[in-house]
Amino acid sequence: MNRIIRSVALATLLVAGTAQAQVFDLRDFQESLDGTLPQVAGNLWTYRYGDAEGGLLPLLGTGFFGYPCGTCTQIGQLVDTGDSAWNGSFGYGAAVTPTFDGLFLHPGPNAASSVAIVFTAQSDVWLTGVTIDAEMVLNGLAGDGVDIEVSHTRDGITTILGGHGVSGPDFSQVAYAFGPSAIFFAAGDRVTVDVGPNGSYLYDHLNINVRTTAVAAPVPEPASYALLLAGAGVLGALLRRRRG
Repeated sequence: MNRIIRSVALATLLVAGTAQAQVFDLRDFQESLDGTLPQVAGNLWTYRYGDAEGGLLPLLGTGFFGYPCGTCTQIGQLVDTGDSAWNGSFGYGAAVTPTFDGLFLHPGPNAASSVAIVFTAQSDVWLTGVTIDAEMVLNGLAGDGVDIEVSHTRDGITTILGGHGVSGPDFSQVAYAFGPSAIFFAAGDRVTVDVGPNGSYLYDHLNINVRTTAVAAPVPEPASYALLLAGAGVLGALLRRRRG
């Protein structure tokens, strides 16, 4: 029944015309920043050591990462489509040319030093899902790569949405949905994309972008209350039909 309530509420907001779809894009956010500025907890996007509660990773700027780091945890530099500098220039494993605009990521040696990409809602929204684009631009040992886990936290309760691995040079796009419809997030609630090593972490360089799709949750205008009441009527009819 909770699923029916969420679906009716979201549909009513959409019909009322008071909600607009929004896409919160990690790459776009990074492009808007001065990479020399320190991160601040609670920003729209942050990068953290280990998990969403870990220390903030320093931003590395938007320039090309000129040499691989085998032992450090890093994220933040822009990776551009077709950047030939990635293609075979390191001499470690097989390198590929990026196929989409994303961000450089190296997860570090173990789960404790993995990278958590954290989206924090800045206002009340209905989150409909999160999409992850990823590809290995350099894989030190073929078949290893990284493991990705996605979760959402609401009112202090964390729910795992799922996970997948990225090891080959091929582009992958995986979408995770928040239940059968959308899920309400208050300001401060978050989505976490945790990226850790799978086997050897040495020179496993990932190109990644994360997009969280949401519908704003505004206060309805007076003209919209009739539609809200109509939605309540639909819900009532569903309840009566269920009881019958």
